Amino acid sequence: MEIKKELIICNQFVISDKRNNGIMMVEIFWKGKY
Repeated sequence: MEIKKELIICNQFVISDKRNNGIMMVEIFWKGKY
């Protein structure tokens, strides 16, 4: 459930920032978490 919540947050972040930089920030977030 927690992973799903984080995925939703990440998806919202990508939608709110459609630039490549936003996608890179999400990748850094996931690499930092795991």
